[in-house]
Amino acid sequence: MNTKYLITAFLLLLATIAAAQRPNIPKIAVYVSVGDALGLTEKHTVPNVASSKQDMQSQVLHIKGLYQLNTAFAFGLGAGYEVPGSSSYAILPIYASAHYHPIQKHKNFFLYSDLGYGIKLNISYPGLHYEIGVGYQLMVLRHFGFVFNAGYNLKQLRNQYDDYIDRNYNTSRHSLTLSAGILF
Repeated sequence: MNTKYLITAFLLLLATIAAAQRPNIPKIAVYVSVGDALGLTEKHTVPNVASSKQDMQSQVLHIKGLYQLNTAFAFGLGAGYEVPGSSSYAILPIYASAHYHPIQKHKNFFLYSDLGYGIKLNISYPGLHYEIGVGYQLMVLRHFGFVFNAGYNLKQLRNQYDDYIDRNYNTSRHSLTLSAGILF
């Protein structure tokens, strides 16, 4: 009888040590976040196209899957849906994402970078998508937590059409992004 207790206690001790050494970040994680991109500046290739402050704000939805390479680096792919201001078009970026956890004692803090391209559909314009920022993840369970991000976003959209000037033009949009989401 004492042997069973001793073996059980030893196994519990090993499990506790293994759990304590394991980082609180899942090996494979899916991030789903919503937020706003607050436009800083916007520049068009056509001089008489202007944007109002209302057009400078975008609502964003992003989904990305990440693989935790080690305790410091995670890489993955993502997709998004963004609706700029009062416009009738959307931006649908597909991108590669990298997360870096620079402080090993505080693994919840991370730096991130997303680089990709917006695909062209009937409702969207193509163009470069780039974002860099900082984030914080608060793990509630082993495979569930909350994520908060703040970053800088650059969009370079191509071949937008304006009925008023009857021609295509390109746009560069610089934004500050704030988002919150879940990871599992």
